[in-house]
Amino acid sequence: MFSEVMRNELRSAILELALDGLCYVEPKILDKKEGAYVAA
Repeated sequence: MFSEVMRNELRSAILELALDGLCYVEPKILDKKEGAYVAA
């Protein structure tokens, strides 16, 4: 149904959403600076 490329794109999008979500939890776990995630 999905090609390998589509699976990889989906996996990377889900991972980015999860990482982005960790920037908004309290206490702050990650911070996004210059397009990269760093420990807060």
